Amino acid sequence: MQITDEKIRKFQKIYKRKTGEDLTEAEALNECTQLVQTLVVIFKEMAKMANAEKLLKTNTNNNV
Repeated sequence: MQITDEKIRKFQKIYKRKTGEDLTEAEALNECTQLVQTLVVIFKEMAKMANAEKLLKTNTNNNV
């Protein structure tokens, strides 16, 4: 995954607005990358849970 310079600058602006702190471009890239990686983990777990829920509903409906 590549984070463009434009996205880094946008992240810096949002970070500054929310925290009042400035980030260097390298810091912003690091923070943004960590955020994206965290979100990927969360979304993967959500997908697993959704699939498990579908399987549970399917099995429950088939057993009735």
